[in-house]
Amino acid sequence: MSSCSASQNKIKQRLNYLKTANNKAFNYKIGLEKESLRVDKNGFLSNKAHPDALGQSFTNSFITTDFCESQLELITPPLHNIDKSLQFLTDLHSFVYKNITKEQEILWASSMPCIIADEEHIPIATYGKSNQGMMKHIYRQGLALRYGKLMQTITGVHINFSFSDIFWQELSRLENSNQNIQDFITSNYMSGIRNMQKMGWLIPYLFGSSPAICKSFLQGAPTKLKILDDSTYYHPYATSLRMGDIGYQNNIESKNGFKANYDNLAKYIQGLQQAINTRCQKYNDLSIIKNNKYQQLNSNILQIENEYYSTVRPKQICELNQSPNLALKENGILYVELRSSDVDLFSPIGVNRNQLYFVVLWIYYCTLKHSNNLSAQQKKEIDENEIKVAHFGRSPNLMLQKNGKKINLKDWGLSICKEMESLAKLLDSHQNSNSFRASLKMQINKFKDQKFTPSARVLKNLSSQSFHRFASHKSQQYVKYFKGKEINEEHENMIIKEVSKSIKSFDAEQKKTEPDFKIFIDDYYKKNIC
Repeated sequence: MSSCSASQNKIKQRLNYLKTANNKAFNYKIGLEKESLRVDKNGFLSNKAHPDALGQSFTNSFITTDFCESQLELITPPLHNIDKSLQFLTDLHSFVYKNITKEQEILWASSMPCIIADEEHIPIATYGKSNQGMMKHIYRQGLALRYGKLMQTITGVHINFSFSDIFWQELSRLENSNQNIQDFITSNYMSGIRNMQKMGWLIPYLFGSSPAICKSFLQGAPTKLKILDDSTYYHPYATSLRMGDIGYQNNIESKNGFKANYDNLAKYIQGLQQAINTRCQKYNDLSIIKNNKYQQLNSNILQIENEYYSTVRPKQICELNQSPNLALKENGILYVELRSSDVDLFSPIGVNRNQLYFVVLWIYYCTLKHSNNLSAQQKKEIDENEIKVAHFGRSPNLMLQKNGKKINLKDWGLSICKEMESLAKLLDSHQNSNSFRASLKMQINKFKDQKFTPSARVLKNLSSQSFHRFASHKSQQYVKYFKGKEINEEHENMIIKEVSKSIKSFDAEQKKTEPDFKIFIDDYYKKNIC
């Protein structure tokens, strides 16, 4: 039996099983992480410190910073409902806008950065003088040293997803699995991740919103992109330049032969750990310490696990000073993090309802579908398909690679959607709605006609204006949107409470007596050997 037939049989079998499952098996949790650059009224990157009114970025679980001090990351708690997650993210935006507009600042509405006059002056995020805070800051300095600061200012939306415990228990029972439940959960998540990679090109095609960039992003570097106007570079068929070869890539890791292994969790952990422990001569030549100051955590292929670029990650909650690898090794996979979504220029919060319903449906589909381990050929195809769709995804009759054979993007996309129809119907039946089927229909229309994709809509707007002007207009438009938006009282109280708590926690951290940072970081690596 072919792997394709096995996959189709597996998902049909599992869907038949789940039709008899406990209704609570279809509960899930979803969390959102949305990154945004703070900019001034002219669309230039802000050089101001993280606003006090938003609390301390180091200790605030809802509002923090990513690489850059002016790069906000808004995080919803994991919730059981897509609409509730969207509402919480909306309220986080409302709270932020209410506080940053006092400083004459707004949030940039695009994944690709605003006007950046000088890369050198992009402010790296700071987190205080505690050892943990210094580790976060030095890690970011290392990213700047290794890859440059510009790459790190690209923003996106990360979607965290977990199935309910009852879902796994029911599936394990129905399949008469002899694995213990956590091993069953972990192996099925890894199988799902492999499918999410094989079909990962689908996300930038359907939801990519970055077919053009501001000229300032290139800082005079040579490019294969085309000139649209005096300040805009683009590709006519691009979907997501963020996910293309101008985005954040681990080029050194690839040249050193390192590629994460997704056959099982043990091999995944082993591969990352080896990269964290293996010295890279290029990074060693840059020096760990310069002028008595750390400029990177180490000179190895990876400083820590998070440096490895991937479109989807297996995740587990880390305890204090515990590495992601050790958390996964000790407790298995708790949820998956999808990292390939652009910020949606046409949504005030960077993500929309139909998108999330489709992504949840797709994660169900990828997890329920049979997946063998990835061959060397498939790994190569995954990378090539991702780059090809990012730069040329809307090209007529674009051909991708699938199991050593060429396949038309449109045909492949429509066949995936066709396979998801019965699953969408099942999920809708358990929540008495039509949301999954309606979202699926919208994506089918995008495969039938690429003009419905966000990237095509962006380029249509750029026919009469520059990228910067269009993104500035959308950013200003959303200021007005949130100005008239009432914030949910319960959510506002939660956010205000978290701001206050973050300040107290941060102050307490700064007062602690701690060992020298070298002792701390050496101890961290020793404790987290896997």
